[in-house]
Amino acid sequence: MGFFSSLKGQLGRDTGRLISNKVYGNRHATKYQRVDNSKNIAKNIKLEQKYELELLEKEKNNEIDFLKKKEEIKNIQEKKAFVDQNLKKIIGMKIPNSKDGIIENLHSLSVEITSNKWKDSDDEINKISNIYTDALFKKYEQHLVTLKSKFPNAIEIQYFDKQSKTYQKQAFFQKYKLAIIAIPFIIFIVWGITSGYFERSDKETHQRNNELIDKIFK
Repeated sequence: MGFFSSLKGQLGRDTGRLISNKVYGNRHATKYQRVDNSKNIAKNIKLEQKYELELLEKEKNNEIDFLKKKEEIKNIQEKKAFVDQNLKKIIGMKIPNSKDGIIENLHSLSVEITSNKWKDSDDEINKISNIYTDALFKKYEQHLVTLKSKFPNAIEIQYFDKQSKTYQKQAFFQKYKLAIIAIPFIIFIVWGITSGYFERSDKETHQRNNELIDKIFK
């Protein structure tokens, strides 16, 4: 009787507590419910804080990307202004009639080309910069052709001719170096696929691994 009376009393108290919680809400709720609500509130606060931090981080990254883009546009505009201004000078450069004048200009153009070497064409700023260097080299060649035609016996021709060939190689390799580096890998991949090399390599590797495992466990 004592056990059943105690159980009955506990059920009565639990039922009463449930009804009280439903009727009066949190104000008269038991301490157990208040603990659960506190946990839920703390959990929600953490979730809200995490969400707000994610939003702030996203806004910060967007702002950084915007500033980078703005800086890139500024650099492109400055490079365009530099190239446009100096292109006019190069285009307007007259080829002297004297041998010494031509040679002097060739030396000046050579220094300018060396100071503004060709760069990889994949970058937008580099493309703009290469326009200026191309113009320098074209003017260099015009002077060299004039030197050869007017003064064919000039001993300086050999030197400037050699420099011209060097610049041609630099222009090609610097502009397209990424493509040149990638071509051998592309050829190797195509050859490997068509010849079945990769498939054979996989089989050989698998076979060697099996042989090694057999040796270990024998």
